[in-house]
Amino acid sequence: MKTPDKPQPDEPAEVQRFDRVDIRAEKEANKSRSNRARAHELRTGAAKLMRDEPPERLVATVDETARMLGTCRASLYPMMARGELPYVVIAGRRRIPMSAIRTLIGEGGLR
Repeated sequence: MKTPDKPQPDEPAEVQRFDRVDIRAEKEANKSRSNRARAHELRTGAAKLMRDEPPERLVATVDETARMLGTCRASLYPMMARGELPYVVIAGRRRIPMSAIRTLIGEGGLR
């Protein structure tokens, strides 16, 4: 049985080294082909996403809501606690539905 790292007594070292180089080159060629295919998929997918209209966001973070309303985060938490500003918990974080923000603005804003 041949080991790839050690030359066999009946073969010159150059032959084995050449075989290893060929195998490495073939592996690199296959890897680069797959990388090229992945890069093409990413480029075409990104182009498709840029052509399509981005979907409207359904929820906003507390920071984003505060910026939209021109207030600070600290003023939103008591409103959420009182039930004046509905929120949902997603992955352990509070998110405010955009519909709740629109409703809040339509009712006269913050107090």
